[in-house]
Amino acid sequence: MSPIFHFGKLFVGKTFDIREGSRFVGRGTITQLFDERLQYWDYDTFFSLPHTLPTHQSEITELIAEIQRILLSIDNQATIKCIQNLTKKEQMLTVECNLSVSKNYAVVDALFPLWQNIFPYPRNLLKVNVSNNHAKCELEFALDGRHCLTGVYFDSKKRSNGVANGAAP
Repeated sequence: MSPIFHFGKLFVGKTFDIREGSRFVGRGTITQLFDERLQYWDYDTFFSLPHTLPTHQSEITELIAEIQRILLSIDNQATIKCIQNLTKKEQMLTVECNLSVSKNYAVVDALFPLWQNIFPYPRNLLKVNVSNNHAKCELEFALDGRHCLTGVYFDSKKRSNGVANGAAP
């Protein structure tokens, strides 16, 4: 699994299991993080830092256009729906996307480098959550440039026997 799937989730002292397939072979504890993108974050931590709220509508419009461009460059048949709610500070922007690509891992691996390069804000926090059956992929983000914006992108395709029904998770 790519290190990207651990961004925003680790902290010093966190314990983890080591497995070979399904067989447990050991346990470890994190003693140091060498990549700050791995550092655990949540919205309480993010909002305790100084920034300006909310972001301007023109910046949201630009961000939506860039997110759509990124997703369409990964899958040109994607259907994308963006929902704005500036009063909901933990999720000001929701991007729902049905993808023709069947593997969320491939999409996230392609999306992260593009995301980091296009949005080089001082605090560009990302976290990926993939459901156990891989039918739902969620990318939480908190961007703090001139103004702050939070949100969630998720692949809303649910799969049942390989068939997508397009229903939101």
